[in-house]
Amino acid sequence: MLTDPAPGCIAQSEINPVYTLSGTTCSLTFSCPSGFTPRSGRADGMGALNPATGTETCEETGANAGKWYLGAIELTLWNCGY
Repeated sequence: MLTDPAPGCIAQSEINPVYTLSGTTCSLTFSCPSGFTPRSGRADGMGALNPATGTETCEETGANAGKWYLGAIELTLWNCGY
């Protein structure tokens, strides 16, 4: 889920999110404008991935349905910030 802009962040409409579904796996890619860095919050409480690069994925079914991941790391949010 892309979050609403917080101080130091930009709006979702400015990052051109692209959602795709392949079988039961959904994915999200987005790009940050010049001067902003992609960041993702970790679900394990270990801070943020800054910068967060790659494609975020989630499963539509099964034990991990609705959980978003960047590689093996579960995410709670992502945004572009400076």
